[in-house]
Amino acid sequence: FFFFFFFYKFRIHRQRAVIMTSGDDKAQMQAEAMKEFLENTTAQLKQYTVTPRLEYKTISGVNGPLVILDHVKFPKYAEIVNLKLPNGDERAGQVLEIEGDKAVVQVFEGTAGIDAKATQCQFTGDVMKMSV
Repeated sequence: FFFFFFFYKFRIHRQRAVIMTSGDDKAQMQAEAMKEFLENTTAQLKQYTVTPRLEYKTISGVNGPLVILDHVKFPKYAEIVNLKLPNGDERAGQVLEIEGDKAVVQVFEGTAGIDAKATQCQFTGDVMKMSV
């Protein structure tokens, strides 16, 4: 949503700038406007968080590196899941498969010590990101 809003705002700003100038000034103003647009968009996306985050204690099974969760509302493919174990350890995982209200999560750091009744799973609403 933010991206489209800023793109629309940039487009209007750019059209106004093009009407008032010509030649090299026009190209320079377009470059400056694009730079400003990218800086604003990047700043907005860096601070973007989904709240509230949904937490569940509905693990129905653990099989190798996979955790199966029941009664999950609106899980998304590739969504990042944080697991908090009863001993306080935290692990991260990613949704691999969704079927109805069930989600299969691959735990990146292994499933040793995960208790099906006491482990809390928090869906972040975000996907994995890597800086380039």
